[in-house]
Amino acid sequence: MNSEIKFMKSEFFKESGNETFSHIKELIESLTPAAEVIHIGGGSIPGALTKGDVDIQIRIDRTQFEEVVKSFGQVFQINNTELWSEDLAIFKSIYLQMKVDILVTVVGSRSDNCHKFKKLLLTREDILEEYNQMKASFQNQEMQDYKVAKAKFYQRLESLL
Repeated sequence: MNSEIKFMKSEFFKESGNETFSHIKELIESLTPAAEVIHIGGGSIPGALTKGDVDIQIRIDRTQFEEVVKSFGQVFQINNTELWSEDLAIFKSIYLQMKVDILVTVVGSRSDNCHKFKKLLLTREDILEEYNQMKASFQNQEMQDYKVAKAKFYQRLESLL
């Protein structure tokens, strides 16, 4: 079922988003202490539009990938398997009524770019404005259409990373 999407400024969700991130980060670090756990996505960027969810990137060594994916599958719900690859796995959870997306990536791989996108959005106001305009154009529109546009937006930015 396709659903309509609604965006709000990240500041609206800051407190609950940070609390959710901290809780999930503690859980992740208990499962895989060597992982780098990064709060990513619109909810982590001041002034960005967000759906009010929490996005987390887990950066791990390639040698740990299979083991981490297996352990996460016992704790979190497997998500978007059609996007999985040898260096990317996606999970989801709910905490404080907030949807949490967890992307496990291999350090240095093609999929290891979410933290770079975050840095770009934090340091380039013009790109953050374009990001927000892209999101705003999908307010009350279908989620699937937004996902396609967001993927194209990120693909276009790859050359700036």
